Amino acid sequence: MMALQVSEKEIRDLRNARETKILVTGATGFLGSHLMVEFLRRGYPVIALCRSKEGIGAAERIGGLLKWF
Repeated sequence: MMALQVSEKEIRDLRNARETKILVTGATGFLGSHLMVEFLRRGYPVIALCRSKEGIGAAERIGGLLKWF
């Protein structure tokens, strides 16, 4: 799958135009993380579900993944 190159403004505009929200469970796993990022790139609002692990909170884990991508 080829990555979409879009600006932050384009992503915000796409998100504001969409009513559908995507729930991704296992958002820090291999498949979940790739799906989450691709949905975000396409402008979907994403609700990411994950758990804390080894003392690292869920929000921090997801933030780390988003920085990595």
